[in-house]
Amino acid sequence: MKIRLLIAFLTVGALPVLINAQNLTRNTAVRIQPTPHPAGVLSGTTNTDDQASARTSQVEIGTTTYDIASYGSTGHRIYRDADNNIYAAWHFSTDAAGGDDRGTAVNTSDGTEWGDQERVEGELRGGFPAYAVNEAGDEFVTSHINVTGFKMGLHTRLSDETEWTTTEIPSAQGMVWGKIAVSGDNGEILHVVGLTLAADFGGAEYEGLVQHPLYYRSADKGQTWEVQDFILPGVDSTKYLTMDAEAYTIEAKGDVVAIGFFPAWGDAVVLKSTDGGDTWENNMVLNHPLDKYDDSFAYTAEDTNTDPDDADVPDSLAILSSDSHASLIIDNDDIVHAVFGKMYYSADGAGGRFYFPFTDGLFHWKESEGVTLQEIARAQDFNTDDTLSYSTDFAVYQRSLTGMPSMGIDADGHLFTAYSEMHELYLDEQDNQNFRHVFIIKSEDNGDTWTEPFAVINGDTFEESFVPVVEGVFPQIPHRIGENIDLIYEQDFRAGLASWGDEDAPDGTAIVYVNLDKDDFGVVSTVINRGVNLRASVTPNLTTGAITLEFFPVETTDITYEVINTAGEIMLYGEAERITDYLNREIDLSNLTAGMYWVRLQTDKGTKTFKVVKQ
Repeated sequence: MKIRLLIAFLTVGALPVLINAQNLTRNTAVRIQPTPHPAGVLSGTTNTDDQASARTSQVEIGTTTYDIASYGSTGHRIYRDADNNIYAAWHFSTDAAGGDDRGTAVNTSDGTEWGDQERVEGELRGGFPAYAVNEAGDEFVTSHINVTGFKMGLHTRLSDETEWTTTEIPSAQGMVWGKIAVSGDNGEILHVVGLTLAADFGGAEYEGLVQHPLYYRSADKGQTWEVQDFILPGVDSTKYLTMDAEAYTIEAKGDVVAIGFFPAWGDAVVLKSTDGGDTWENNMVLNHPLDKYDDSFAYTAEDTNTDPDDADVPDSLAILSSDSHASLIIDNDDIVHAVFGKMYYSADGAGGRFYFPFTDGLFHWKESEGVTLQEIARAQDFNTDDTLSYSTDFAVYQRSLTGMPSMGIDADGHLFTAYSEMHELYLDEQDNQNFRHVFIIKSEDNGDTWTEPFAVINGDTFEESFVPVVEGVFPQIPHRIGENIDLIYEQDFRAGLASWGDEDAPDGTAIVYVNLDKDDFGVVSTVINRGVNLRASVTPNLTTGAITLEFFPVETTDITYEVINTAGEIMLYGEAERITDYLNREIDLSNLTAGMYWVRLQTDKGTKTFKVVKQ
């Protein structure tokens, strides 16, 4: 559906501005709010009585006054083990002055009743936790702690223990914003990625890069670390000047480990290891046009990666990138998937960097399709008037209108993505900002098509009269989903954040748990194509000679194909031909040298790319 554009400048008390989700040329740039020092600031009072009275089937499992879950990707924070125990964690504080007791809170359930929230770090002050639980119920938390400078604390509670044990992950100069994943037959292998300290945190440039990403691995649940300060291939000073705080996430399954990097001003890439983290392959997701941009020059429209004829492009100097919040999943065939929020950015060449806050779109990337992005969610036209109605004011999350994703997969290979969307109908009149609500979409065909969004905040889970006045952000679902979907999110009655962005006075943020039937959680029968759905395949993907390209057009189209090497050179191509029915072509690769290639299929309806290895 094309949504028309109508924008008006408002005075206090006026109706919300009407913004076109398909044409964002009036999507005005706003200066990027920098990531603060890890100490953070906070002020205000709390009150959660009204929230508690509004819930019906939703359960409050904890609270916090420190409501910035992450500056980028949140990572996994909820798990269910083989005995149906549920584990949840979040960024925690009860202090309304400055977050002096900031750290990690956890709560557990036996599948029926939840306990009381408890703080993990003891007397230590922590920040920005990541959480991992193995099938045995061993719990692991990383959070940076300020002892003698910032260190990365590993907080461990094994399944047969009641107390948390804290150790430090050894690092060259300290580490912040760690992310953790668990693998191994008994869940004993820990994989951690984090950033070195910048000068503002008491650190320095490391190997030519500020806030350098480094990888760590332990084979004994953190007692020793056989991999330390490892620089991942291609994620170094050859491609980046710095890495944004938490603009990365990690996932592990068996011997497969995946780490995704989604900075605002740099290439989005996913690194994959199939040998437990010994060797790595770097996969391009979204190519940023300005490598190592340092604000020293005013770039031109020719330097961008955007199509000036694309109605979504908000400005001739806008650069398409990630909003830094991504989620990874390794599917049942060990293929890596990523979802991340779409964002446009610009710079003035004099140190000012800007983002376009009404940028809309949630991207899906699949390893097997190369550098192909599919847009799987957009802001919804709830009143069906072909217009999105938003206030010109907005809550400062620096995320896409459809962002903050969390991915999961079940035993049948069905993919689930929870995300937070700015809601067209519901306005926080206190700040003249639209609320965000939580939605879930599902794919039963490995990400090719997705269901209509299901609203988690609805009249069945929440008192109907309160639905228009509640904020739902930072949703989290387990990466491995069982019979039902376990979901947590941050909930309060004010748009925006207290501990970052708007810096509102805290009104009491609740951590809310919802249990949803995965087979009947929404309009699963209405499957829609939210991107280029080309029914095509290339087999085999490991060959010594020929491969077979099959294509099933939904309508008459022109088609070409190309075989491209890793340097971007076209090695083979097929002349354009018009197809009305099934296409089957054998492509002979026998004269190509051994290595990895991309087979790119181009039609009138879009492009699809496949990865092939020639032996």
